[in-house]
Amino acid sequence: MKTFICHAISFLAKTASVVLVFCLLACLGVTKIMWLNYFPPFMFQYFIGAGVLTLIFALLRNKRWLLLNIATLMITGGTYIEANNLHMPIPSITEEDSWRLNIISFNQLRYNDQIGAFLNRPDVQKADVIVVLEANKHTKDAADKLEGIFPHQFRALGLSSKSMVILSKYPLESLKRERFFADDPAENFLVSFNIRPNQETNPAQIIAAHTKAPIPYRRITERNAELVRLAAVINAAHKDHAVIALGDLNITPYNLNFKTLLKQTGLTLPYGNMNAPAHSWPRFAPWFLRFQIDHMLINNNVTTISFKTLDAAGSDHLPISGDFWVHNVPKSH
Repeated sequence: MKTFICHAISFLAKTASVVLVFCLLACLGVTKIMWLNYFPPFMFQYFIGAGVLTLIFALLRNKRWLLLNIATLMITGGTYIEANNLHMPIPSITEEDSWRLNIISFNQLRYNDQIGAFLNRPDVQKADVIVVLEANKHTKDAADKLEGIFPHQFRALGLSSKSMVILSKYPLESLKRERFFADDPAENFLVSFNIRPNQETNPAQIIAAHTKAPIPYRRITERNAELVRLAAVINAAHKDHAVIALGDLNITPYNLNFKTLLKQTGLTLPYGNMNAPAHSWPRFAPWFLRFQIDHMLINNNVTTISFKTLDAAGSDHLPISGDFWVHNVPKSH
C-alpha cells in the first residue's frame, strides 16, 4: 500500500510539473496568442506550486524531477522578485528639494453603497489625492460632504463602470479627460492633471485610468490597445517633472504587455519599502491567492516611502495607497 501511495504521489507530482512548465511557456506567448494572457497572473501561485513540488521530489529522492522543479522555483521566484523590484536597494529618503504626496486609488465597484464609510475614515482622509474608480451616486454624496477637506474635485458619473471621482487637497491643474479611442462604444477614458502644494514646487502629473477587464475574451485585445494609448499619454508628460500613472489596469506585472508599457514609458512599480507587494484582487481571497491588477507607476522623479493595500468593504478590490517624495530637482536617470 505504501509503495502504491508513493507511485501515485510521484505520478501526480510529475504531471503537475509538466503542467507548470507549460504554464510558464504560455506566459511567453501572450503577445501572439490572446488566450495565453490568462496564464501570467498566477506567477506567485506558480512559485508556491514549484516550492511544493520541489519538496515532494526531495522527499522522493528523485533527482531529475527535483532539478527540474528547482529550476522552475528559481524562474518563478526570480520573475516575482524582478517584477516587483524586490531586488532594488532601499532608496535614500530625504525631504531636501522634495515634497510629500500621499495618493489612494480605489476601484470601489459600481454597486458599492459603503464608499462613504471608507472616505470618512481618518487614515483615508490623510491622503492628498483620492481617485475612486467605478464611482456612483453614493460616491458623489460622500464627496459633497468632504468639500471642506478635499475642496478640489472632479466627477465623471453616469458612465457605468468607467466613471471616476477625484478628491484633492490641492488644485487640479491642467486637468484633461480624454477617451482612449474615439470609436469606443464604451466611451472608456483616462484623466490627467497636475498637482502641487504651492506654486514654488514642481508639479507631479497624475494619470488615472481604468482599462477594460480581459473577460470576455475579446476584451484582451481592447485592454492591450488601451495600454498602448496609456503609454502614449505618459510619454507626452513633462519629462523633468514627476509622473505617476495609476488605476485598475486589469493586468499583472508578469504579462509581457505590462512589461512593454514600462519599457516604453520608463516608469516602474514602487519599490524600496518594507510592505509586501500590493496583491489587491479579489479582496475576499487570502493574500497569496490575490492578483496585482491595481497599480501606481512612477518615474525617476518620485521616491517611494511606502506602498500598500488598505482594507475596504463593498468592493472586490482593495484600495492601494502610495506615499511618495516628489523631487523638485530632476534626478538623473
